[in-house]
Amino acid sequence: MKKIPIKKRNEVILIAKKIISFYKSNGNLNRSLFNSIEEVIEQTRYISYYGDFSSVRRAIKLMNLQFNLDIKCSMSDETEYKLAEKSKIKEYSCPTLQISRTTVVVSFD
Repeated sequence: MKKIPIKKRNEVILIAKKIISFYKSNGNLNRSLFNSIEEVIEQTRYISYYGDFSSVRRAIKLMNLQFNLDIKCSMSDETEYKLAEKSKIKEYSCPTLQISRTTVVVSFD
């Protein structure tokens, strides 16, 4: 993971939260802390270099959905590996139906 100061980390996470809030308000600038759409996109590009944080990845995913953008998250190899492992676990732990055929005898007294 990239080593960044706590102050910078908190700033990036705060920007991500603002972007998520903007998305939840359906892109309404009046109900957000941004002044223009360009500012939102600029901030999204700025935080895309900090993809190791889950809130940043979520904010970028939501902005890509809302504005049909193609902004990629920069992540460390360790974070990419962890996310790949998580997706494998989810894939293999998917509940499935198992049927076993046995003979059952029911008797009534």
